[in-house]
Amino acid sequence: MESRISEEDRLIQALREGSQVILQRHAQSESNARFIPILRKYGCESKIPKEEYLKCSFIKEDRDTRISELGIEQCLKSQKVANQLDIHTVIVSPMRRAMMTAYYVYKDHPNFENIKFIMLPCLRECINHMGDCPVHIDDIMEEFKPIIPQLDDSEINKKESRAHWFMDDFTFSNKNEEFQEKLKSDLKDDCEDSLNTNLCELLMDCIRELMPKPLECGWKMRERSTELKKFVKSYISKNKISKDQKVILVGHYKIFSYYTGKWESELSREEKLPSPTDYVKLENCQFASDTNDFKEITLEDQ
Repeated sequence: MESRISEEDRLIQALREGSQVILQRHAQSESNARFIPILRKYGCESKIPKEEYLKCSFIKEDRDTRISELGIEQCLKSQKVANQLDIHTVIVSPMRRAMMTAYYVYKDHPNFENIKFIMLPCLRECINHMGDCPVHIDDIMEEFKPIIPQLDDSEINKKESRAHWFMDDFTFSNKNEEFQEKLKSDLKDDCEDSLNTNLCELLMDCIRELMPKPLECGWKMRERSTELKKFVKSYISKNKISKDQKVILVGHYKIFSYYTGKWESELSREEKLPSPTDYVKLENCQFASDTNDFKEITLEDQ
């Protein structure tokens, strides 16, 4: 009689035998949870009326959103898979929901103390609403360094500003010069904001004006996903990580769609870049083996 292999064991086996790099989307966030009833009502995000979308998009308490109670449950359930993997490094987006996911999923790993945790700016999500607007990176370090002592934020230090780290690779959709100038001219100090400036408020104003168009440029998202691939390939090579050890990327739906995405045809940089047609679609807290062929990725631009 054939022994039945559980779905969990199949996943563990697939991840062990698959790519050295594993993707994991963050667990359900409070912002995700807020949108669920609306998505059920209208079927998909593009059909949500602008007024209703706006109501859920600019709630101050959602700033750099946390994971929900269900999100924590998803993380604890994911431990059963994570604890069976030989993990060398967890590379994580500096966004709070990704950081929380990385902590709750890997905190009970038998080798937790020896796993490296690296914050990587290019793994952040694109900014679509209040939940995507970061707080100061020092606030994130204050929250997570005590519980992940080996957390490495050196990649953030390479940015022009620790407060505005996410703006180094930010470009408005269609390279909108009007909004670029608005940010420069209207930016001012704000001691009541985590960033010590009014940048978050300005970005939210831009989103309101641009909707339903995305705030960030698709080509810049694609560049950022290429930067991510180069970083991963270089990191594995420089650290001489053995092939049986895994590198986990804890990130977000949109950046992973560009990271794994394929386009039907190559477009000119003068044209608007649409979202990819073929990519790995990850549910909250879901694992997937990386589909990229790292042999095709060159490092000469790094």
